[in-house]
Amino acid sequence: MNLKEELKTILKGEVEDAEEVLQTYSRDASLFELKPRAVVFPKDAEDVKALVRFVKEHKEENLSLTCRSGGSDMTGGPLTQSIAVDMQRHFNSILEFGEKTVRVQPGVWYRDFEKETVKRNLLLTCYHASKDLCTLVCMLANYAG
Repeated sequence: MNLKEELKTILKGEVEDAEEVLQTYSRDASLFELKPRAVVFPKDAEDVKALVRFVKEHKEENLSLTCRSGGSDMTGGPLTQSIAVDMQRHFNSILEFGEKTVRVQPGVWYRDFEKETVKRNLLLTCYHASKDLCTLVCMLANYAG
């Protein structure tokens, strides 16, 4: 059984290994290029847990998980030669607003987040060139906000 088939048996989300998908996920906005073995689109937190267990149980295959969302990173950070985990497809909701807090999933686009916070007189005070192209969590992970 190949990697895609094995992953499909443990996940509710999608698994891709078509050449055009792997080529897309082999690049970000940097100069670097690394082609993953598979791209996974976890459906929920249980899928993420299953992925972590899978990698742990397959240590001898030297697998790893690398999360990715918008692909606007300029450092090569979301690139991998193992399993790319796209958090944007299914993890893209703003879950809850508090008085001065917000809880989001990792694939929320910054542009959508900003529209909702402005409606509540809240603002994440940063300005970055890729704000219309990036997800909130990747912006924060790269110290861009």
